[in-house]
Amino acid sequence: MKIHLLTDSLGGPRLNKISEVYFSDSWIAKIIDTSKQYKISYLVRHSLNTNQIVNNEDKYILPYNSDLNIIQVGIVDCFPRVFLYNERSVLSKLPLSIGTKVILPFTKKYYKTLTSLIKRNEVPFEKFLHNINYLSSNFKI
Repeated sequence: MKIHLLTDSLGGPRLNKISEVYFSDSWIAKIIDTSKQYKISYLVRHSLNTNQIVNNEDKYILPYNSDLNIIQVGIVDCFPRVFLYNERSVLSKLPLSIGTKVILPFTKKYYKTLTSLIKRNEVPFEKFLHNINYLSSNFKI
């Protein structure tokens, strides 16, 4: 049996101010270590959301030709955002670093207040549910 593991950064190794997770401590490594009888592939993508998987199934799921796909996603979809991905990208390109040195630090400082006023997510909840249902209907998830 071929199993494919697909996850955002929470499933993979990461060394940052918030957490240190080495590959050997990740859930991916634990599955690989305990499932020697299966052929296991994996893909870790930072900031992966369900829209990206649905829109790029030929990149994230189909090439692995697996019998079972284990997908860990959702926090990127549903985490409260002040700025969406494309907006953050534009902010980082503003002249005089106004986006990265003024707007983003202000946003970080008042994040809780702003997200309580501006209720938005990278992927709206209804779309998230649609995406999960689509993936479950078209692949063994």
